[in-house]
Amino acid sequence: MQSNWRIYVRDPRTGKEGVYFFRNAIDWTPHALAARMLSEGMPMHVPAGAAVVAEKDGSFTVRVEPGRGSAPDLEAKVRPTDERTLPAPWTESFADYRAMLAYTVPQDRALSAQVWHSRITRQEINLGIPLEACEPVAGEVRSQAAETLVGAAAPVCFRVARVDFRFDREVFDTLALP
Repeated sequence: MQSNWRIYVRDPRTGKEGVYFFRNAIDWTPHALAARMLSEGMPMHVPAGAAVVAEKDGSFTVRVEPGRGSAPDLEAKVRPTDERTLPAPWTESFADYRAMLAYTVPQDRALSAQVWHSRITRQEINLGIPLEACEPVAGEVRSQAAETLVGAAAPVCFRVARVDFRFDREVFDTLALP
């Protein structure tokens, strides 16, 4: 299981938009090591335990147990819903649920800075997720790691049943340092 924690960023010099992964957790050490060795600036953690369990009633239980390490924590029990509304403070940034999906789902670029190499790394990827493939889910979500970042903001959750990940290329942009 893999859990990616990201924010959406823009390189002010090039205008390129992408995601910055500030936490990643993979529950199998060989995969976590390979991912860390093959990707620039990707903070990788191996949690003590992690699982996604699909229940017969269509609900899902998701958990990431950090153990004594620095992996993020997560415990969620969600179920399919037809609800497509946004709670505050999401409504401050998005007109509606579809606008939120249109912004958050496309992740065609990961950006990270390697100041020690004076560069920004762009990992050009393709997930090819149509917005119609995003199935809304609702339920209880608990995470001390998330709460530390966003306070008590209500989560907005959705599920994508299948993703075909394609890594296209890695590009380096020179970082002008003062």
